[in-house]
Amino acid sequence: MGKNKPIIGFILGIIVAVVIFFANIPGLERTGQMCMAFSLMTVIFWAFGIAQPGYVSGLYLLLLAVFKVAPTTLIFSTWTTSMMYLIIGAYLIAVAVKESGLGERIAYKFIVKYVSSFKSIIVSIFALTFILALLIPHPWPRAFLIMSVMAVVVKSADIPREDAVKIGFTVFTASIPVSMIFLTGDASINPLAAAGGE
Repeated sequence: MGKNKPIIGFILGIIVAVVIFFANIPGLERTGQMCMAFSLMTVIFWAFGIAQPGYVSGLYLLLLAVFKVAPTTLIFSTWTTSMMYLIIGAYLIAVAVKESGLGERIAYKFIVKYVSSFKSIIVSIFALTFILALLIPHPWPRAFLIMSVMAVVVKSADIPREDAVKIGFTVFTASIPVSMIFLTGDASINPLAAAGGE
């Protein structure tokens, strides 16, 4: 399947979208049916990796706009708020930290000095999340950065798959308590939460 996987995914996605698009589904409005068709097609495209996820997502939004599934102002509403640009900025900071090697240097030094068992790996994940929260404001890029470090640890230590899954889960779970400690740690999310509470 290897080389043909993207082609198979592309064809399968189109077929699924066309079938749902023209199917007679009682109780489902036309716009809802189109949305379901494009959504399933997008999921298939993502699953088969036919292109970079950003391009696939862009295609999805474009199809929603072209077929008037919803008002254009609603489809692209996220891009008209400061929230999206705060998130983009956070990812740019994460990339800068990663490319400079600062994040990895902090992580590796910490791991070499303090990690000696599976339990200490779990504790170090929370510690690294806490430390990197000062450098990377958004939880998602921070988690992915730590995950890239843990992937090296898992591979180097030849950790079993079952334990590797636990480590990966812990990386993303650690973001929750740290976000509660640093009110500014999730600067791009806090304003939204505050606005929702008003």
